[in-house]
Amino acid sequence: MKRNHLLVIICMMLTTVMSCKKKDKVEIDLNNAKTPEITGFTPGHAVPGTTVTVTGKNFSANIPENELRLNNERMWVKTATATTLTFDVPFAATTGKLSITINNKTFTTTTNFTVDPIPVGISTIAPLEGPFDTEVTISGREFPTDPKVTINGVEAQRVSWSSQQIKFRIPYNTSLTKHKIKVEGDGKTYESAQEFTVTAPGKYAKWTKLMGMDTVKASIYLNGVSFVHNNKFYWGFTELAGKIAFAVHDLNAPKKEWVHSFVNDLPVDLENVTASVVGDKLYIGNGLPEKHHGKWWTFDILTGAVQAIKPFPVAAASLGFAFTFNGKVYAGSGLGNKSIYNYDPANGGAWIKAVDVPYSQIDGGNAVVLQNEVLIGRALQDLTVPVRDKVYKLTVNNGVHQITPVPNIPDAGQSSGWDTPCFALNGKAYLIINHRVWEYDPAAGASPWRMVISDPITGTFRHTGVINGKAYAWNSRGQIYQFEFNN
Repeated sequence: MKRNHLLVIICMMLTTVMSCKKKDKVEIDLNNAKTPEITGFTPGHAVPGTTVTVTGKNFSANIPENELRLNNERMWVKTATATTLTFDVPFAATTGKLSITINNKTFTTTTNFTVDPIPVGISTIAPLEGPFDTEVTISGREFPTDPKVTINGVEAQRVSWSSQQIKFRIPYNTSLTKHKIKVEGDGKTYESAQEFTVTAPGKYAKWTKLMGMDTVKASIYLNGVSFVHNNKFYWGFTELAGKIAFAVHDLNAPKKEWVHSFVNDLPVDLENVTASVVGDKLYIGNGLPEKHHGKWWTFDILTGAVQAIKPFPVAAASLGFAFTFNGKVYAGSGLGNKSIYNYDPANGGAWIKAVDVPYSQIDGGNAVVLQNEVLIGRALQDLTVPVRDKVYKLTVNNGVHQITPVPNIPDAGQSSGWDTPCFALNGKAYLIINHRVWEYDPAAGASPWRMVISDPITGTFRHTGVINGKAYAWNSRGQIYQFEFNN
């Protein structure tokens, strides 16, 4: 009897132990993930910058969970599904096996992925398709120091460039087809093996020439200024036929022409002035030559009367800019001036310092007045680096003036010219640089710039004006073009 009881007890103990083991095994199986497996990769070899597709099974659709390595170096996974992963071959990558680790389960290929040496010239293009203005990156080796990039024979706007990588934007007038990309410079010419597909060509805006505006047969008022008053364009205030002269054009006049007039009591050699309008008066000054530095006058637009006003506090403030904001004239920058002043006719005609500028110099820059801010540029940040690519905004809060930087225009530094014709339209600013028009949207945050047109005719414009919500520009021969957005 005792033996039977002993056998029963032993059987119960064995049953308990075995059931515990079985339970433990079931729990482990439920918590273990399946081992990932790589079955292939395409291409099998490539240069840095190439996108590689890894195929297999038991991958994670959650990108961070896929620890993909090449020759034991972690790769950045771009896309992930249960059966495919993609990554770009880094420039520092070396040949080796691919491995994938998920939940501490690792699989390593038996074959190597070969990293090919970067060839001289263009090796990769990314992306390979997109619409006008798409940013494209081309990688390679021994690119020129100042590369010219073209697609379908049209020069592209560069964003950044080095000896191994160039970023540029697809120009507007490329056809809906595939094109190879060409890089030229330093006596070298490289053409890509890959092709870029333009999915949507075009441009956002256009210039339309006004008919009948060929009355000026030669370039005049080359160093003059322009403004709008009572829905008319004014242009000039520099020497013509031995006197200071200006021209007026009325868009509504039956005869499409510039009507010229002369100004009394302004020095005949005055040029390169800055000017701004308050009411019916033009405030004009800070001109050349040196003997006129700091001198200012008012010109009554209705009567033609000229009157000298108090001189500018900085005598060498030539080649600067002027604008009207909150009913006051502002002027400054240029050569030898590190401040912006305002002139208040209602306060005894005094020039009062508004703000000190954070840049080194603006010579021939400009200002665009928007509703709550003034966009100022292009400026030299450092006189030792002659690149005019800095842009700032001026704001006034509770009487306190503040000037702060905004993101640079993408290709502003490529222009060697001083002039920056500009205008405001529908709460946005538009700056003309070379043959491009750049739109500044103050509500766009960290990326306020958009190129709206690239056209050779744009590079001929020196003056702009807005009348009844429409923008215009004209060249030194007085030929006027209207700026319009495409539908």
